[in-house]
Order: sequence, then structure tokens, then C-alpha cells
Amino acid sequence: MVIVEKPAKEAEGNASRYVRSLARYMETAKRGALAEEYGLTLSRYMATDVQAARDRDAERVLATGGLVGGQVVAWDAALMQLKQRMAKRSSRSKKPARHLVGSVHTEEDITPEACADTAAVLADELGCEAGIIMWALHGDTDNRHIHFLVLTLDEHGAATPFGRDGRSHEAMQRAIARVEHAHGFAREAEARYQVRDGRVERATSMPPRAKKRAPIGPYVLQSEEQTGVESFTRYAQEVLAPQLERAASWDEAQAFLAPLGAQVIKTGSGGQLRTAMVSTT
Repeated sequence: MVIVEKPAKEAEGNASRYVRSLARYMETAKRGALAEEYGLTLSRYMATDVQAARDRDAERVLATGGLVGGQVVAWDAALMQLKQRMAKRSSRSKKPARHLVGSVHTEEDITPEACADTAAVLADELGCEAGIIMWALHGDTDNRHIHFLVLTLDEHGAATPFGRDGRSHEAMQRAIARVEHAHGFAREAEARYQVRDGRVERATSMPPRAKKRAPIGPYVLQSEEQTGVESFTRYAQEVLAPQLERAASWDEAQAFLAPLGAQVIKTGSGGQLRTAMVSTT
């Protein structure tokens, strides 16, 4: 299982624009508005009309729910509490809403009960039990994934923690270990924590940090959008690169890539990925 935070693009210190964006989106209910980056807008986004999704032959929202002050509640009740707390928001709370996304492997399923439990574990590890977590389970991709809206405001509008001592990443990694253990999800190879004898412990050995993936260029993105066809760049990053990482030799690299319609060519001290050329003679 993986849980990551989707950071807002707006500078955290620009609270006035933050609030205006949220209000604008709530008033217009249009996706794609600036406010969609800021949490509250996720409530409408995550509850996208199911019938519209079915019309696209993909059911987007499979289940929804909320956690208010540690208590499991229905989506609408959580949304009402969220609006009330935002109205009481303290000026000291610069970034009250966070967007998290959790996903499981393609062959794994996740129940609404597991979603609610994941929200409770996140609240515990992040130290924001007094806040609100809304969640929506999506089924519009090959793997099930959950969107979380974490509102770090208590019932009086005062800020709650988002990660003890500000260590939100560590808190989410601990939460992942607990949820994987409780619900039988496959443990990620790079997992930072594991559950042993009922306790969350740091993994004994940490794998080397993976290099950050290079961003896909704007012209490639534009071509993908216009044609609807996945670029070779994206295919190489998401499908071919993991195969290269597990190869211990050039021969293994070729063997792993061949079934995927690709090959690696030696160039100087490195190599170059290419689509495999098939002869028809």
C-alpha cells in the first residue's frame, strides 16, 4: 500500500488567496478551479456524480465516509462539520486542509470498512484525532485508490497537528505498515516500517533511495492530450524502468524488455531505450 500527500500549489503563507480560492470553488462547484488544490474542494471532487462516471463506462465513487473527532460518520455529516469548522478557522491555521491519496496493488481489493479504518489509523499517527478526515474510494483506474481530505481544525476552529512534531511523512509510513498488517495488503519493497509482534518497528535495512523521475516535457504532454496515445517516455518511465532496475546484466535487461516490445542499446558509458524492431522477412 502507498499513501502520499498531494501538495497544494499555492504558497502556504498566502492565506487570503487560499480562502478566496476555496470560496470560489464552493460557490461555482467547477472542477479545475484553483481551489481544487486546497482540500475543501476535494469534498465535491471525491463525490463526483456516480451516474456521470457510469456514462463513461467507469464507476468513479465506490464508497464514501468520514471521521469527525475520532467518530465514524456519514459523508454528509462530515461535510457539514467541515464547513462549520472552516467558518471558525483560526488565523493561525495557515494550511488547514490536506489531500492524501492511498492506493493498493492491482490484484488487491479494499472494502469501505478498510477505508474507514485507514482514516482512523492516519488520524492516530498524524495526531489529528480532533480534526476531520473525509474519504472516498475510487474505482476508475486499474487499482483501487482512496482520496483523503484531512482537515486539521478542531471543533473550535483551532489548528490540530498534521504529524507529531511536524513529521507527517513518517506518520503516514507508520500508518501504512499498520493498515497493511491489519488488512493483509502486500508490503511495499521500500517500506520504511513493519509490524512485528504487534508493534510498529523501523525496517532493519533500508533500500537505496530511488532517483527522482525526470518530468515529462510539455510537448510530449501536449501530444498525449491531443492524440490520446501514451508516449514512449511515459511507457519507459512507468513500465520499462522497473524492469531495468531488477536486471543484473545486459543480457537480463534485454530478456526483461523483449516481452514488453523494447530493447536497450549501449551508448558510450550508458544505454538508450528503444522500441524493439521486428523483421518480417
